[in-house]
Amino acid sequence: MPEDIEGTGRNTQSLVDEALRLKQLYEKEYNRPVDRLWTVFDRDSFSASDFNNAVLRCQNSKPAIGCAWSNEAFELWYLLHFHYYNHNMSRKDYQGLIEDNLRPFVGDDYKYQKNSKVMYDLLKEHGSLENAIRNAKRLAGNFENRQDYANHNPCTTVWQLVEELMELK
Repeated sequence: MPEDIEGTGRNTQSLVDEALRLKQLYEKEYNRPVDRLWTVFDRDSFSASDFNNAVLRCQNSKPAIGCAWSNEAFELWYLLHFHYYNHNMSRKDYQGLIEDNLRPFVGDDYKYQKNSKVMYDLLKEHGSLENAIRNAKRLAGNFENRQDYANHNPCTTVWQLVEELMELK
């Protein structure tokens, strides 16, 4: 079965619905079960209730849907490649911090662009995946056993998806 990535621009709840719809579609088309299903979404400005319910819905699905969420934005994952950030941040803070971390390597003219096709390469060359995973796990530990995910700021579970993908190598 192919590995597909679908960017939908949906809210958290409809993203889970769409993931389940795509799972059924692929299972029907390929006549075999989907091995693993993941959703990736940010806290953004979605209501706390919608965000928390989407995370819980993924966890409680049978089988569970992998849920790589970030609060407040996916860019936190990028930042954790360089440093541990454990203070509440607004999504407006991320761009400047990403630029501050990359400018020493790529020059003072560097401007972060959302959905940049070169970000992976920049992180791979100048950041540290090991640091990102360690830093993200440390952040998650700050909120251990709490299910008020919308209040876990900053926090990201992208490391769980990355570790699973690394196991496939």
